Amino acid sequence: MYRLSDKAMLIHLHIGQFGGMKEDKEVKRFVEDAFKVADVGTWKKKLIPERLARINSFAQKARNLHQFYTVPWDFAGTAMLPNELYFEYMENVQPPKDGFMMEVDSLVADFQEVLQKEEQRLGPHFKMTDYPSPYKLKDKFCFTVNIYPLPESGDFRVSLADYELDRIKQDMEKNVMSQVAENTKGLWLRTHSALQDLIDRLNGPRGMRYDSPVVDNLKKLATILPALNFAQDQDLDDMAKEIDSKLTKYKPEEIRDDEVVKEEVQKEAEKIMDRVNQFI
Repeated sequence: MYRLSDKAMLIHLHIGQFGGMKEDKEVKRFVEDAFKVADVGTWKKKLIPERLARINSFAQKARNLHQFYTVPWDFAGTAMLPNELYFEYMENVQPPKDGFMMEVDSLVADFQEVLQKEEQRLGPHFKMTDYPSPYKLKDKFCFTVNIYPLPESGDFRVSLADYELDRIKQDMEKNVMSQVAENTKGLWLRTHSALQDLIDRLNGPRGMRYDSPVVDNLKKLATILPALNFAQDQDLDDMAKEIDSKLTKYKPEEIRDDEVVKEEVQKEAEKIMDRVNQFI
């Protein structure tokens, strides 16, 4: 019998960051006095925006990778990761994690110099009290990946009447299957989005037609779709194979420079899109 817990694990990516925004009440009062108004809004100044943007670039890359390799599980951000993609996930998430932590350590080490530049940048709006100490600043950043087993109704043991326990187990199984069905729809939508991106590029100006990211993203998606297909939807597996065999077999420059090849790929992409539309 197929058991979801044999195919996947739960994974939670948590990335904490310093917000870098502070309300400036003096500017708020200035605006209210100048325009004779009250309570019309707030003025927030950005703190250390350049350094925070560097940190956030690594955080966003990790989040994008996390979304690519997983499907949702709950509203708290926990997701399902196929067992077979675990090592690939960890290998790909590690570089942005390392970059994130290196930038945080660099910010903390250079913080006095950073504050001097902030004073120059903000001028009269600079306030030392807006900034945490270097040690407290570091505590505002975190990057963790936590793994949990998928729950099974058979492992649910509490002291309740048998009929109530059976009802709870049935509800658990129903909720899991409902989430799996919802995720399958999400995979079809993900496929639709990738195909639409391809078709838009093929229909666009010559310089925008087809580039490596479009090829790579489509090929990677076709590769991982079967692993994410926890519902064992045969149509989805077949679609992944068709995308891989018909849309990613040419190099980007071949499609960009050869009108015959371009028309072939465009025609196949539109045919596949028509079939994808039947499932969303």
